[in-house]
Amino acid sequence: PLPGRPQGLALSSDGKELYSAGEEGELTMVDLETGVEKARISLGAGGFGLAVTRDEAQIWITTPATGQIVVVDRASRMIVARIALGGKPRRIAFDQSGNTAVIADEAGAIHLVR
Repeated sequence: PLPGRPQGLALSSDGKELYSAGEEGELTMVDLETGVEKARISLGAGGFGLAVTRDEAQIWITTPATGQIVVVDRASRMIVARIALGGKPRRIAFDQSGNTAVIADEAGAIHLVR
């Protein structure tokens, strides 16, 4: 079981780690080989969309209530940035180059973050 009413999910490229954005305000990292929770990181607000950067160095999570993207360093498991977008960002994906995040916003916008 995953805590916090899971919303967005992503896997590492090797399929060994699961990342879950929880609506109750956490990013959970699970080792899929053992089923053991590796980390639970407080986001400060409910998480919704989630994407792993192409180089797998960061995990980006949308927090609609704050209008932000929370950026977590995958190795250190620390929040390294908060990107204010405004609105209510929901789904997130990276373009093929991995240089641009595309974020759908419930308030009727699309955000591009480079």
